[in-house]
Amino acid sequence: MSESPFERMRGYLRAIGQGPRNGRDLNREEAADAMALSLGGGANRAQTGGFLLLQRTKGEWAGGEGGRVGRPTRGWGGVMPNPRTSDRKNDR
Repeated sequence: MSESPFERMRGYLRAIGQGPRNGRDLNREEAADAMALSLGGGANRAQTGGFLLLQRTKGEWAGGEGGRVGRPTRGWGGVMPNPRTSDRKNDR
């Protein structure tokens, strides 16, 4: 039985959210999956916010940046909405 998207994201957050001594970095595949879950709706809003916050406080590292930046939309066919035009009229 495979894990649900919620459970996969929960595992990633547990791995990176244990603090500087007990936490671990995600590998490329895990980082790409976590970003795809965040962008594709597999993770809930709290998980997505927590993931982005943890990555922001953790800083950059060579192993995971490629997974988060290089392939963030793997398995996700959606289009990101333009924040300037999606919820309000254009200001001209």
